[in-house]
Amino acid sequence: MKKLLLPVGLLLLLTIAGCSSTSASKSNIIPIYTPPAGGSHYILAAGLTKIIKDADVMPDTVFSVQATSDEPSKIQKVIDGYEKSEPVFAIMASYGPDEAYQKGSFDNVKGDTTVLRAVGYAEGAPIHIVVPKDSPIQTYADLKGKTIGVFPGSAPEAMFKEILEVGYGYTEKDYKILPYDYQEVQQGIQDKSIEAGMLMGPIPSTLVRELQANEDVRVISVDDDVIEKYMEYKPGTIISTIEPGVYKNDEELKIPFVPGYIFTHENTDEELVYEIVKTMLENPEKMGAIHPTAKNINPESIRKGVGIPFHPGAEKYFEEKGITE
Repeated sequence: MKKLLLPVGLLLLLTIAGCSSTSASKSNIIPIYTPPAGGSHYILAAGLTKIIKDADVMPDTVFSVQATSDEPSKIQKVIDGYEKSEPVFAIMASYGPDEAYQKGSFDNVKGDTTVLRAVGYAEGAPIHIVVPKDSPIQTYADLKGKTIGVFPGSAPEAMFKEILEVGYGYTEKDYKILPYDYQEVQQGIQDKSIEAGMLMGPIPSTLVRELQANEDVRVISVDDDVIEKYMEYKPGTIISTIEPGVYKNDEELKIPFVPGYIFTHENTDEELVYEIVKTMLENPEKMGAIHPTAKNINPESIRKGVGIPFHPGAEKYFEEKGITE
């Protein structure tokens, strides 16, 4: 099977700010925690820090882009930064920080989750559920009793399970989840160890295309009535449409989209956050060169899909530029 060769990690240092409060004066290196290396959020974070470095906006602050596969740990790192009075950023699917802030807890995260503050929308990715071409599975409705490979501890996993429960009445007793990373999902579909698997990525997904180069597979759709039911349950849910032919599909497909954003805590220096938002919105060509999905970050989308309060530094920029909800 053809495999993506991804770097294990990247330490990208950047000089950006002489800030007071919880800034570089207390931490020479400001971390930005991201999903695993090679994903769109990881690439976006690394590219964004390079743009700021090249602009030499604030030459005394150093950023470090650090990949971690565990989503609760990203939230925990930000809360730990708050408790230590140190600036920390993270970028991940909105489901995690939204739930942490709104419910006051998330998984095994310790500390006050209400201190989380948004910096700005950072795109996201649709959930692709793939099955062998000759599989009897046609839509999510057919996943009952099936073995499914899913990236563990992730926001897409949580959303996927929630759609099955809210939309179809399936609990975790009605199907079997195997904790597979994306390459294991690709392999599992080929060796038949799983009947369906989750792959992520902007349409067209590189992971899906790569699997299709080695195996005849299909992407399955969420049923229309379930989309309607789930959107009533969770207003603001985004559904991605896959046009015929994108994945050798004959008909239009509808799949869930998991938005993401950059966040920090309420005591991170205001000017630091302001400069990050300014860089994201005032360099469209450079942002677009980082990753195709970064082209969608603009004044119209910057507040999109965010379920926690914005940091004062972000709000300051929005007010100056007249950017509203």
